[in-house]
Amino acid sequence: SDIVNVASQFFLDGTYVLERFDEVKTLIIKDGTGQLETKKYDEKIDIDSVKVNVDKQIILIGDDMKTYQLDGNQLTLTEGDGSQDIYKKQ
Repeated sequence: SDIVNVASQFFLDGTYVLERFDEVKTLIIKDGTGQLETKKYDEKIDIDSVKVNVDKQIILIGDDMKTYQLDGNQLTLTEGDGSQDIYKKQ
């Protein structure tokens, strides 16, 4: 089962982008960790650390825990309250 875990960990590797009217979020994941860069319309950039828990299908962005679902090139992050962000793999 270790092999499956490693494979699914690399399965998420990549760069994902979410564009909104006032900001662009770029999520970069490699080997289960990474960062989320949020670039606001005023050019201010925030960077949060990212950690993926493959077993629980959870992604931790800063202190925010979300569940994730990768479907083709679309990565959906779901908050505890059900709100979703959909990122496109680049």
